[in-house]
Parts: sequence; C-alpha cells; structure tokens
Amino acid sequence: METSTKNSITTDNADLIADDAKRAGQVPPLYHDQLTGRIVADISRDSQDAFLNDAPLQRFLSAKKAVWRAISELRNRGGRP
Repeated sequence: METSTKNSITTDNADLIADDAKRAGQVPPLYHDQLTGRIVADISRDSQDAFLNDAPLQRFLSAKKAVWRAISELRNRGGRP
C-alpha cells in the first residue's frame, strides 16, 4: 500500500488544515519548525489536492477573503465609508 507524501503546511493556511481535520476527523499534529520558526502541520498531498480541487469550497474561501479585506479596509479608515 502506497502512502501519500506529506507537506508541511504553515498555520497561515488554517483553512487547509481545518479542511484536513474535517476530512480526517481529527486535527493533524502541529509542531514548531526549528528552521523557519513557524508552526506547521503535516498534510497529505491527497488532502491538499482535494482541498484545492473543491470548487465550491474555493469560491467560499475567495468570498470570505473579500469580506475580511473589506472589513479590514473599513476598520483602517476608522469606520468612515
């Protein structure tokens, strides 16, 4: 049985890590990468591919980013339109 290769995914991509946790039924192990100083999770390439190829999920995440960007811009202007 062939196992899929793992990728070290930083917590900057929490959506991918959360999707992997949803698919696996548990949060993947997180650890501190001594070389980069970042927190990472090992995610299988299969899980990463499934995440990237999920078109409805990717559309949702694009909309989510646009909404948070608009909120951030509004906050930076002090609430003025």
